[in-house]
Amino acid sequence: MDGMTMLTALRLTGAWGNQVSVLLLTNLGSDDKLAMKEITEDPHAQYLVKSNWPLGKLVEKVRETIMHKAP
Repeated sequence: MDGMTMLTALRLTGAWGNQVSVLLLTNLGSDDKLAMKEITEDPHAQYLVKSNWPLGKLVEKVRETIMHKAP
């Protein structure tokens, strides 16, 4: 199962699934227009292109996402 399929399934599970923060790690760039559109329209989802993030910064972003509380 890819990340977009999982995100779609998660968002269909109810209130918690609709609000939980999700951080997708991908190797896709902005050339995958459909996936980018779906991710950027979801206020609780973010994506990172793995090759653009040094490990230390990636760990910081994961911690920041974990600490974020959904409204």
